[in-house]
Amino acid sequence: MEELKLNSDDIKRLIEDVALIKRVLSIDKIDSEGELTSWAKKELEKARKIPRSEYVSHEEIKKKFFSEK
Repeated sequence: MEELKLNSDDIKRLIEDVALIKRVLSIDKIDSEGELTSWAKKELEKARKIPRSEYVSHEEIKKKFFSEK
């Protein structure tokens, strides 16, 4: 297994990135009663139509991520 080394700056950036992603994903996608908005429902419907053959595996993402450093 590949060893991952992170320093404190890397971890801080990761935490900030995750917080940003969480904010972006939650903005205007859930109404006040906890239901998905019509926009979010349409996006989910479109995403479900994407064939699994077009998915990108976790391993492919890791290879791309680690090869760019």
